[in-house]
Amino acid sequence: MATFYIGTPGKPVRVILDTGSEHLAVASDLCENCPTKPYSLAQSKTNQLLSNDTSSVVYGSAKFEGKQTQDKTCMLKEKSCMDFKFLSLSKGEGLDQGSDGILGLSPEMSTDRSDQHLVWSLMKAGLIDRASFSLSLSDQSSFAVFGGIDEE
Repeated sequence: MATFYIGTPGKPVRVILDTGSEHLAVASDLCENCPTKPYSLAQSKTNQLLSNDTSSVVYGSAKFEGKQTQDKTCMLKEKSCMDFKFLSLSKGEGLDQGSDGILGLSPEMSTDRSDQHLVWSLMKAGLIDRASFSLSLSDQSSFAVFGGIDEE
């Protein structure tokens, strides 16, 4: 699980890190059946609804529908921010308890949607030097490093 900050003002969003997909999908105020709705298009001063069309995404057993959105997305509260495209959920089935969405980190990505892949977008924005990430997973303290490795 990772926390990002989306919108203005930045609201914390807890997402599952998924190495088998490539998009960010976040529960929003558009969502009819999401257990949480941390992102509000109505409250964010920097949101852009990119299309009124509904997009569908399947992540294993999870099925999402929503609107393509762009908004200020920060790796830390008010730090390492960029405008980023993601799916604002209007329906979410199979979202884990305690999670507000899912962040795809797949190394395989659709070339027509590279602007929706977080790692590549961070590099293009100059926030990291390399389009890479590493994960450290443990029972006590797990973390992700974007743009390289943690050498400690």
